[in-house]
Amino acid sequence: MIELKEIVGGEGFSCPRKGGVGYQIFVESFRDGDGDGKGDLKGILEALPYLDALGVGRVWLTPIFKSGSYHRYDTEDYLMVDPPLGDEEDLKAILRAYHAKGIEVIVDLVLNHTSFQHPWFLESQEDVGRGFYGPGSKADYYCYIDGLRHAYTYSPVAKKAYEGRFSGWMPDLNLDSPDVRREVDGICRKWLSLGVDGFRLDAVRFYYFQEREKTVEFLRFLRRTCDKYRPGAYIVGEAWEDFPDLRSILDYASSGIPMFHFPLALAREAGPGAAVSFKKAWKEYPRRIVEDERKLLEASGGQARMALFVSNHDTDRWKDVVAPGTKDQGERMKLAMGLLLLTPGTPWLYYGEELGMEGKRGIEGPLSDAPRRTAMPWKDGVRCKNPEGYVEKTVAISPEDAIKDPDSLLTRTRALVAMRNRHDEYFAKGEFRLPALELPEDVLALESVLPEGRILIFHHKGAGESKLIVPPGLRLDAPAGHSELSGEILTMSGYASAILY
Repeated sequence: MIELKEIVGGEGFSCPRKGGVGYQIFVESFRDGDGDGKGDLKGILEALPYLDALGVGRVWLTPIFKSGSYHRYDTEDYLMVDPPLGDEEDLKAILRAYHAKGIEVIVDLVLNHTSFQHPWFLESQEDVGRGFYGPGSKADYYCYIDGLRHAYTYSPVAKKAYEGRFSGWMPDLNLDSPDVRREVDGICRKWLSLGVDGFRLDAVRFYYFQEREKTVEFLRFLRRTCDKYRPGAYIVGEAWEDFPDLRSILDYASSGIPMFHFPLALAREAGPGAAVSFKKAWKEYPRRIVEDERKLLEASGGQARMALFVSNHDTDRWKDVVAPGTKDQGERMKLAMGLLLLTPGTPWLYYGEELGMEGKRGIEGPLSDAPRRTAMPWKDGVRCKNPEGYVEKTVAISPEDAIKDPDSLLTRTRALVAMRNRHDEYFAKGEFRLPALELPEDVLALESVLPEGRILIFHHKGAGESKLIVPPGLRLDAPAGHSELSGEILTMSGYASAILY
């Protein structure tokens, strides 16, 4: 077993109070706590010192409920922890330990569809097939039609076709059904009452396919339901469009629930990865942060702040998209990390991005996303096996080794998160603006304002130093050795990020 002090980088390390940085864990691939080669809840509990030292304030667990697949996005029982991962007592242990460190834990909640093996679906087909629609029937739990059309699969038991936008193995729930909504209420009540801090909502745009008003109404129902059992529970939704723009999430955000910011995360014109790769995107990035955040707050009545990310379990890892093949890719990735983490709301890190893990979509098929979900590269003993059938070409540096390197991406990430946490109020509540400053072309700046003051956020893209004039009377917060403030002159080293306050 790896010593926990080795994971966090030795004795005596203390992190400033937690802020709003989120960390996504693909549970099956994160850390093996029981020796069976697969990630589990015990492994996540063991990883607490690492995540605490990283400084994150919120952890998202991909689905943990009973399922027949390795990814568990096809639920068979919403009220049961999947036995290969552990049990409810293991989850309670995580909640107690993480909460003691000030870290919230949210879990993935897949409400668009269930597994075709869910008892609801098995019973629903029987009820439809025999024409039973009375009290106690589950006929209306799913969406059936006569005949056949796109995204529907014929059921010989029901003698009708049922909707399944992702596949016939994942039948879509009928979210209009009062009985289904009562089930959803019960699911939220159980896990929020247990101590879970909120949910990540999968596949929001498919709730009512191409019917946004009904989807927003259901999101509002979820917001009200969660607030009954845990007022202010953190909820964030996935509303991925094939060609996303800001309009694709504004409507959903009007429910008061923030959506992951796919339009900016994936934008070649302005996202964090694009900004360190392309000159036009570099100039566009601060404007997009300010305007998108303003529009999200306006649409949601101030309830849904930004939830930016660079990669997740369904996208290529950012080592494969951030300036790939360039000699200075490692430095650009550090800068991209600063661009991501020093944004309003809750920026999200996908596990292993702080280590520079690789992973691109594979050959089309059931395991096409497996390369994006490979094992966290702990040292032997707790490292998981990769998803079945996939072999990594390269393995990233281990956390234990990365923390010993003062120039590693992990070391920079920890410094950036700590820096953000020291000014958390400005990222959680401040109004983001473009400051009225004259800037060199290789420097961009953002400003966050509260009634009691402001901070200025700077990023520098370039290998050499850059100097700029800044307002008087400010103090510098930056990773050691990366920037220097002398009077009104800020000197930034290559690929540096800094805060003045």
